[in-house]
Amino acid sequence: MAIAEVCQHVDQRFGGGAPAPDRFRQWRQKRSRRPVVARVVASVGRFFGRNGYAQRIAALVGAAPASVLDVGCGNGALLLALGLIWPAARRQGMEPAPAAAAAARRAGLDVRQALAAGQRAALVVSVNVVEHTPDPLAFLRRLRSACARGGAVVVICPDAGTPWLEMLLLDHRHCLTPAALEVLAVRAGLAVQARQTAPEGGFQALLLRPVMPGRCGAAWLTRTGAAFPRRGEVPRAATPALSAERRRYLAVWRALDRTLLAQSTPARRLLYFGTGEAARLLRCYAPALWVRVAAVTAVTADDLTGAAALGKPVLPLEEVMMARDELLLAVRPQAQAGLAARLASLAMLDDFTAESGATWFLPSSHLHADFPGETFVGCWAPQALAPAGSVVVFDAMCFLAGGVNRGAAPRRAVNTLFGIPLLAQQVSFTPRPGMDARLRRRLGLDYQPQPSADAWRAARHRRLHGDGT
Repeated sequence: MAIAEVCQHVDQRFGGGAPAPDRFRQWRQKRSRRPVVARVVASVGRFFGRNGYAQRIAALVGAAPASVLDVGCGNGALLLALGLIWPAARRQGMEPAPAAAAAARRAGLDVRQALAAGQRAALVVSVNVVEHTPDPLAFLRRLRSACARGGAVVVICPDAGTPWLEMLLLDHRHCLTPAALEVLAVRAGLAVQARQTAPEGGFQALLLRPVMPGRCGAAWLTRTGAAFPRRGEVPRAATPALSAERRRYLAVWRALDRTLLAQSTPARRLLYFGTGEAARLLRCYAPALWVRVAAVTAVTADDLTGAAALGKPVLPLEEVMMARDELLLAVRPQAQAGLAARLASLAMLDDFTAESGATWFLPSSHLHADFPGETFVGCWAPQALAPAGSVVVFDAMCFLAGGVNRGAAPRRAVNTLFGIPLLAQQVSFTPRPGMDARLRRRLGLDYQPQPSADAWRAARHRRLHGDGT
């Protein structure tokens, strides 16, 4: 079976590369007509969209390969991200979908719609493809044949060993547990050198080495660090335990469906934000609630590419009216704890305008510790222009800065961190008599500000170390 035919079922909804300058200029011209949430959550997030996979692949592989071939590369976002890590590596891609392949070529990548005869690379990668193929074993054998002598293959796909999204995706022809994926790799002539599961769950990665003809003895295995289990050593999935875990998973979803339905307000229109993983989970596992959802909405048209599969009308974010609508936003459980400690909001007491120096945000900067530089900020940081009464919800780890107020009107807001306070409020507020204790905590009234940064550091040191230094 041809590799292009095998990949026809690959989902093309990958994050793209850095937005083109002309696209950013068009977006910037339209910014004044879009709601503040749409402006703050800008498309710059897609610039970082594939870095997680690229970093995991680099950690698995170690030394930089001379060449990389991405099979099922989509629009080339992963190849672009790998190029930042391995700038000297020659990068090629194979993508059967014409539109995605054309997008990758526009980004300057060497991408074809089928593998050429004899095409080889030192590192062959395939991310979220094998589960879509009609014959995973034939697909893995084709990856092996595209791997150069002494090279490696990295396969990343969903982990069916954990009850999750894998149970409902119709375009996934196979649900592969780690044991099943390893057995297939072995049968395809690929020895397992390293295994990795995503810390947040749901995905698995294998680093594989082709078994060289006549070289699969103990000495070769020792030198490469690979593993090629014998028939009796092939791991097997714990089917009864996995079945029981899946039944528990479905029971929890039934309870969540009832709870969310009870908390929704029948008199208000219920909208769902986003079209990705969580929306598909709710549609399948919370059917009673999903019937209540009147429409889906998102920040940009790119974020609505999966709306058709959800069976709901699409509502532009500009038409969402919080006075009459309820907006449902779901976050996967693995991310909730980290998000809860960093969720922040900016409640605008006055109009935030360009003249009054409205706050600038840099979307997706919470994913990187280093400041990206003034040039990058100047291009990609949107300003939160909104009338008084608006609220911006954002990740507290994002870079943000207030502008210079060049007008006569004041620019005031309450900046609140929902979770563990990292800093006290910068302004002392007098609590209203009889105020609810939970509201006091949310407004930061129990955390008095320090007179200076040095005083704050000293107080923090005393709290952590119990001394007066």
